[in-house]
Amino acid sequence: MKTIKAALVVFFAMTFSLAMQAKKVELRYTLEKGFEICFELTSAQEIAQEVMGQSQSTQTRLVMATKFKVLDITPDGNYLMTRVITKVKIMVSSPMGDMEFDTDNIEDDNPLAGSLSWLKDAPLEFVMSPSGEILEVKDADKVAEEFTEKTSGGGPESQMIMALASQFTSEDGLKQSISMSLLKYPIKKVKVGKPWETVSEIEQLISFVSTTATMVNEINGDLASLTQDVKIEQGEGENMMEMQGMEMEYELSGGKQGAYEVDLKTGLIVKGEGITTISGIVSIDSPQLPAPMSIPMTIKTTETVKRVE
Repeated sequence: MKTIKAALVVFFAMTFSLAMQAKKVELRYTLEKGFEICFELTSAQEIAQEVMGQSQSTQTRLVMATKFKVLDITPDGNYLMTRVITKVKIMVSSPMGDMEFDTDNIEDDNPLAGSLSWLKDAPLEFVMSPSGEILEVKDADKVAEEFTEKTSGGGPESQMIMALASQFTSEDGLKQSISMSLLKYPIKKVKVGKPWETVSEIEQLISFVSTTATMVNEINGDLASLTQDVKIEQGEGENMMEMQGMEMEYELSGGKQGAYEVDLKTGLIVKGEGITTISGIVSIDSPQLPAPMSIPMTIKTTETVKRVE
């Protein structure tokens, strides 16, 4: 009799375990017209490189507040939305000097006053599917043209802001900047504990292909805990840029580990964090140099996103 009872306990335990493993959840955005939400993104980045046998480090801290609003819901169920950057604060420390600017305190003689004011006040209007895919950015060409106009012809400060906000130079980059506060979900339900994979390519200053494995680890009431494992490789696009008369060619790769808490009622991120590490070689050629240079480089970025009231 004890043997039978023990066998039944094992049977029900296995059945319960299999049921838990097979549990599925639907991840999607469920928003109403007029809905508004704000996020705060914080990024701390360190670029370490070795130049002529000497180690150099550039550290950048970025704090950006964004506001999303649902303008309408299209007949096919997509969301017409706007994203407005309400605050940008950047602090840079580098061998060339330190720099700090804040959209809440822009002095008139600041060479970045125009581009910073525009960056803060220019709204992006876009269409998003219930799965979080950014289908279209309205007037993307116009936004990219205005951003280039605001940052062109300036000194190192303008080139710095253009590098930090290079997403504004293409529609793909604009979609990527919007997705910093949003996750993309599969069309079908997903199993808890089983990852799904997506591949995306973004061309900013250089081209990168990201292969992302996302997994729901746990469901706790209306909250889902997700993790991401991202493999980052250079794409086949242009991987060379020119800055201050120097041609710079990149050979970089790396990855990212991320964790997010998602509200299942809306599909929106409650909070999230991630660490990205990219390393490789940067080759520099310039008439001002006696010979081309190869510089080992490592870029480490720690970022957080949270919903704010």
